[in-house]
Amino acid sequence: MKHPLLSVLIPAAGASERLGRPKQLVNHKGRSLLQKAVYLAHSLSPLVINVVTGANDETIKESQ
Repeated sequence: MKHPLLSVLIPAAGASERLGRPKQLVNHKGRSLLQKAVYLAHSLSPLVINVVTGANDETIKESQ
């Protein structure tokens, strides 16, 4: 059942300059950090999940 009053916002806009690659795509136990965040958000059964990207936007979109 979807919770009609629940929305989730996942901020994934950082440039990760010190890391040298998109932190959102770092693999941890077979999934990217962004995939893990979306998976956890789905477990809450929200009506809407929004992912906000900024830096590395195209790279992130291509990887999903």
